[in-house]
Amino acid sequence: MDLSARAWRRRLAGAVATTLVVAAPAVALPLAVAAFQINDRSVQFDIKPQSLRQALLVFSEQAGVQLILTDEAKDLALRKALKGERTVTQALETLIGGTRLEYRFTGPNTVIVRTRPDYVPVAPAERQVAVDARKRDERKHRPAYEANEVFLEELITVGTRNRSRTVGETDVPIDLIGTESLRHTGHVETGRLLQTLAPSFNYTETTISDGTDIVRPATLRGLGPDQVLILVNGKRRHSQAWVNVQNTVGKGSVGTDMNTIPVAAIKRIEILRDGASAQYGSDAIAGVINVVLNDQQEGGMVTASWGQTYKGDGDTYYVAANAGLPLSENGFLNLTAEYRDKGPTNRAGPSSITGDVIMLIGDTDVEATSMMWNAEIAGDGPATVYSFGGFSDRNGLSGGFYRHPFVASRTVPQLYPDGFLPLQETEVTDFSQAIGFRYEGEDGWDYDLSATYGTTKFAFGARNTVNVSLASAAYYNGGDPVTGSPTSGYSGALSFDQLTVNFDASGGNFQSGLLSHLAYGFEFRDEQYTIDAGDPASYSCGFVDGEYAPSILNPDQVAFCGFQGFPGYSREVEGSKGRDSFALYIEAELERLTISG
Repeated sequence: MDLSARAWRRRLAGAVATTLVVAAPAVALPLAVAAFQINDRSVQFDIKPQSLRQALLVFSEQAGVQLILTDEAKDLALRKALKGERTVTQALETLIGGTRLEYRFTGPNTVIVRTRPDYVPVAPAERQVAVDARKRDERKHRPAYEANEVFLEELITVGTRNRSRTVGETDVPIDLIGTESLRHTGHVETGRLLQTLAPSFNYTETTISDGTDIVRPATLRGLGPDQVLILVNGKRRHSQAWVNVQNTVGKGSVGTDMNTIPVAAIKRIEILRDGASAQYGSDAIAGVINVVLNDQQEGGMVTASWGQTYKGDGDTYYVAANAGLPLSENGFLNLTAEYRDKGPTNRAGPSSITGDVIMLIGDTDVEATSMMWNAEIAGDGPATVYSFGGFSDRNGLSGGFYRHPFVASRTVPQLYPDGFLPLQETEVTDFSQAIGFRYEGEDGWDYDLSATYGTTKFAFGARNTVNVSLASAAYYNGGDPVTGSPTSGYSGALSFDQLTVNFDASGGNFQSGLLSHLAYGFEFRDEQYTIDAGDPASYSCGFVDGEYAPSILNPDQVAFCGFQGFPGYSREVEGSKGRDSFALYIEAELERLTISG
């Protein structure tokens, strides 16, 4: 039996997944044993000179230890460094030596760093106060990517433009989903993963809904898909090209295709719900979801999996790889590649008319390939150049409603004597690229200039279909209705392009008063929407004596024009429309005022 190229790819992916699953216990057993050993193990540290707080963050990452800083300890701004092989306790003693801090392990892999109980604060000299204030301000505006996801006091990106804010210091609650939580769900699609982990996030499962079968609506708090703003590394993600036109969640809206972002490329996800529109505008009424990409500069991982439903269908083959590479001393390039092949599911029962299963009701047959990159180069000074982007290609096959042979206007008895199930072929391609320049001034102000471009294309095709009008016209004009219409073809495409240019300035060294942080900036956005026409047979009509062709079975009924399942886009609707917008903003954060008497 001949096998298609796709079948061979599925077998190869299955073999790789099986090999890794069999080998996993042998690799994982020593690691599991090591995780329960005493924390005082030997580690090769490479912590560059930086504030003690940031040095402890890097220590937490390199040692694989969960680190908790108490409120009194987290503002320490002394510069520390550590290089070479040390045990975990030796490294801690080196970092906090000569300070007012102490550490205490509360579990096999958890340590608290706090102020010593016997410490008596001494008022510093006037000159030293100024120096410490400057250092605190430098620390205050360090980029969020320097935080490590295992650290409980995570620096966050959404909800504030103050880069010193942690998830516990923001005025509104923020959901923070780290790497471990992402990996432990077992899901290989970003949309399904978020539905499992994030409260109020809904990733709708639809069937027989045209393009919504493969680009599913993602909603937050029950509002529309176009009312949740998706960011990647804090930058606006472009929308999808497909408009939800069927009777599904988000009908008439355009959301963001979450599954174009590979799961293996994600470091953490931040979700802001309350008050999001006050900071991000009316398209964030439901909230903001910020996807932070991996930024490690060394090491990597390869993962593979296979699974199916309890019904024995929906076989899913998944292979992903991620690698970090150093770019100069302070830079990195992180690369991710992902392949996913998900077979269809079908929960249709036997037809009451034929007694057979004639429908496809379930998940779409999908094959997807995607990649993502994230890079940054920081010089010796305060300037940093960064770039990130991705590409994905996804192909799907889904069914429409069954065309029974007695429905005269929708069938050709000579071609499909028992009726037929029209199939829709879809291909979604997506590309994005961002580049930016960030400058951290010595006066406590940070500047960020960036440009982000995204484009996506949604192409339709038809299989096992017919243009009933053309076939009927051939029949009544003396031709063969079997050859009067093609049974497959191209139905057209939708494209969306978006260019966003941002400038942001934030900071300020405010020593007194209610004002603690100030930010301002602008955004320019240019968008273009395009409709490409399909093959003429996908949308055209047949004529008999200057009138629309009647159906073959019933001359009193007019035969439907265009392909059955999804008629193509015609030349009349083909075209391109664009728009651009410009906006300015200014933002101030005020500290709470405490009055005592």
